[in-house]
Order: sequence, then C-alpha cells, then structure tokens
Amino acid sequence: MQNVLMMEGAHKIATTCAGLRAGERVVVVTDFEAIRIGQTMAAACKGLGAEVVVTVMEPVRVDGGEPPGAVAAAMKTADLLFLAVTRSITHSQSTRRAVEEGARAISLAGFVPQMFYEGGIKADFEAIKPVCDKLAARLGGADRAELVTPAGTRMTFDLTGRPGNSHSCIIRDRGFTGVPNIEANTSPAEDSSEGLIVADAAVPNYGIGPLHDPIRLTVKEGRIVAIEGGEQAQFLKDRFEEHGDVAVYNVAQLAFGLNPESRICDRFLECHGAAGTAHIGIGTSTFLGGTVIAPLHFDVMMYRPTLSLD
Repeated sequence: MQNVLMMEGAHKIATTCAGLRAGERVVVVTDFEAIRIGQTMAAACKGLGAEVVVTVMEPVRVDGGEPPGAVAAAMKTADLLFLAVTRSITHSQSTRRAVEEGARAISLAGFVPQMFYEGGIKADFEAIKPVCDKLAARLGGADRAELVTPAGTRMTFDLTGRPGNSHSCIIRDRGFTGVPNIEANTSPAEDSSEGLIVADAAVPNYGIGPLHDPIRLTVKEGRIVAIEGGEQAQFLKDRFEEHGDVAVYNVAQLAFGLNPESRICDRFLECHGAAGTAHIGIGTSTFLGGTVIAPLHFDVMMYRPTLSLD
C-alpha cells in the first residue's frame, strides 16, 4: 500500500513540479541507499511517456560532493534531472554543468518514502510560487541586507549585483529546485558578510538535524572564524577542519523557508524549507550567483528571522 502512496507523490513531483512532457529524456541519479526513491521517480516518469535513464552510484561522502565521472556524463544528457540521493549533489559542479547544458534539475536529497505523501509534499506549490518569486526579486534588487533573530543572530550582507533565486518546487526552464524545500535565497558578495550566526533550529546536513543547543558561528570578512556550542557544534567544527580548505568557511547563501507544511526534523529537504525559518549556506556558492567552489555546501538554520533590506 505504501508504494501506491509513494507513486501519488512522485506523480505530483513529475507533473506539478517538473512539468514533464512525453518524450523528454529523464536521468534519475540515485545511490545504493536511496535506490527505492530513484526507482519510484523512474516509474512515475516512464508512466508519463518519458525516456528514462537511471544511474546508481555510491553515496557521496558529504553534501555538495561530486558524483563519479560516468554519472556526471549522463547528467549532461538530461532534459529533466532527478537527484534522488542520500547526500546532496545539488551544489556540485556536475549538476551546475548539466543545468548549463539545459537541464531542469530537481533535488530529492535525503528523501525517505514517507516524504512522497506526508509533510511538505502536501503544500500548494502553485499558490506559494508567487510569494517565493516576490521575495527572491526583493533579495535580487537589494544592495544591503541585515538578518536578526531572537536567539542572537545579527548579520549584515552585501548583495550588490547578486541575483535573487526562487526555489519554489516548480521549474519549467533550465535551473534547479528541491522538493519539498520552498525557499527564496541569494548569495552575498564574497568577503562581505559580518556578524554572529546563532543557529537554534537545525543543521540539516551531516545527519545533525534538530539542534539540542544553539551553535554560534562568528563571521568576519565573509568567512566563519569561530564555532562555539555543545557536542553538535564540536562535530560541525571537526567536519570543517577535516577538509583543510579555507573555502569551506565561506558564507555562501542567505535563504528563507516558505513551506507551511514542512517542519524541523532530521530529513534534509523536509527541514530545509520550513516556513518561519532562515538559513545561511556555507561553502560552495557558484550555483547561487557566487564565485566560491568548496568541497561541500551545507546550511545552518534559525527560527523567527527578521530581514531588513537597504
């Protein structure tokens, strides 16, 4: 019976979200741990008359990691690309190149079967899209942003010349979005972000999930220079240090969740776009309008943000 429920959600993703047309070439990228999700999307797309190719790989080690070369080559042939993987490859250079070739890409990173029929997937994506588009346009039209939260976040960003990105779960032209993550975002100018991030909601990457204690990240000249907090903060600090690459400390993204059906949990895309939250992305920024390439991309989330532009 669960398979029936999953197919209903997969059909919504293929039609409402992706606008799949019969005859389009669909590439489903999945891995050994997420193969049931990939198979479900492949079946839904095949039933709608698409030409479907499925590639299966080992999970990448970290969110933002690169898939193997053979998978990347298949991705570049897609009209429509589903990334049904355990850890996200959305911010990989392979996905960016596939989009440059004309693909519409939809991330299903960290999906579990229930996400096809519970939580954020129930949102009215078409109704929320105009709100997401409007906020993205305002971010793209601003020169300066300030973000504050009751937990203590106080950050400033230079947005001059940076695009606003609407990831509304609906995509009709080349680009990418994630389901059910509804968010509007932008990428601040490199070396411009300043202040204190107090993440009190979640870190949806690395399996950290909802936070037991706030994580405090001090930012100077666009980079994280200190991480403080409890065990989860130390775990995150260790993940930074193991890469030995200064680019992992880059403040890459300013984003706001807009899905009223999503909630804070340990599921990456379910948590990511929860309405009433903001998140700041760290690491790679090239897919958002920035210039930094890092070996990872992940986010720290906070409740009840107040955004001031210009």
